[in-house]
Amino acid sequence: MLAAPAVADLRLASWNIRHLGWDNGKDMQAVASVTAAFDLIAIQELMDPNAVDTLLSTLEVNTGESWRALTSRAFGRSSYQEHYTFVWRSSEVVLAGRIGAYPDPGDRFARDPFAARFRDRETGEELLLATVHIVYGDTVGERVLEITTLDNYWTWLDDKGGEVPLILVGDFNLAPDHASWDELNALADPLLEEGATTLSTNDGEYANLYDNLWLEPSELTVTSSGIFLVPDCLGLEHAYVRERVSDHLPVYLTVGDTRVGCPANDAGVAARQCVDLNEASAEALTGIIHIGPARARAIVEGRPWAEIEALQRISGLSAARVADIRAEGLACIDG
Repeated sequence: MLAAPAVADLRLASWNIRHLGWDNGKDMQAVASVTAAFDLIAIQELMDPNAVDTLLSTLEVNTGESWRALTSRAFGRSSYQEHYTFVWRSSEVVLAGRIGAYPDPGDRFARDPFAARFRDRETGEELLLATVHIVYGDTVGERVLEITTLDNYWTWLDDKGGEVPLILVGDFNLAPDHASWDELNALADPLLEEGATTLSTNDGEYANLYDNLWLEPSELTVTSSGIFLVPDCLGLEHAYVRERVSDHLPVYLTVGDTRVGCPANDAGVAARQCVDLNEASAEALTGIIHIGPARARAIVEGRPWAEIEALQRISGLSAARVADIRAEGLACIDG
């Protein structure tokens, strides 16, 4: 039996990519490598929409897949303005509807939140994804003004989404244990309650749990979540990442039988022992990208395997996902 439950497999992330689009020496190959670890990503602090075109073309060259994006208009109260963008892997995700910007009664947000609906291509399951970049300002009070309005935004989104699960992500510039979250806490929970998501100026150190994902747990079964450590995954120096990639780390969640892995690199693959599809335990098999417990059991039950491409026999492992498995370099046959 190779069939697995027909549930959406999704790797969803949020990332503040500092000043994306400015002439600041951004390492777009590194940005694309991180983005490719996910199926759908909300990006904050986009300065020039042309940078999205560059990111998409880099992703398509690197992955051999089609990628799409939805970018907002510019938001801001002064000459300094930012955009939001959603970027997604076409083989996995479909844009189901544009929600757009929050009308913001009372003009409390310096940068109005932005949202859209997305659908899992295989199962048809939908979610509503919203993103915001809370103003940092000169005082904490300016951040609190926006944070204490997020409950109103959540209610507005809930009306737009109906029965569709709602996820609010972004750079909130306040840790989730601050008292100003009380209003939103009555409606949703932060997925991350510990850790740090900004790269300190001190080499190798991280600070501030400012980036997060908020959702109502009863509406979505999250199988894993975490903070994507860009320096470790890409094998880059801390200072280089802070200067040439971003001073923030992506935060993510997964739904279904999948996982988030580091982008493939020759040094990283060489340092790991391969996971043999015909010999490894079910637990060891879950270390392979896109392989959760259900698919690991299906691999064990489907032995012997003559080639990695044969994994397409397992429900939910499309040709694109099997290509990811091969590119990761961890799965092998007969050691």
